[in-house]
Amino acid sequence: MENISMLSLFLFLTLIATGNETMMKRVMAVECIEERQVSICDACNLVCRVAHFLTTATGRCYSEKGDPDIVRCFCFYQCD
Repeated sequence: MENISMLSLFLFLTLIATGNETMMKRVMAVECIEERQVSICDACNLVCRVAHFLTTATGRCYSEKGDPDIVRCFCFYQCD
């Protein structure tokens, strides 16, 4: 019975320590935003992934309300 209690305590403390480490990584990670030139919104995500291939970059595209030909592509990626 005592061995089970010690094992449970060890697993619980390990879980807490691992959770805190993961949380610290999330807090320390800073997201950068960069605007890229694209002609169509469909290319935005691909352009961002190629430009920042070492990170998990994602692209979000927005078009102007008055003029759908004007698109703005923003890349979101983790800063170093």
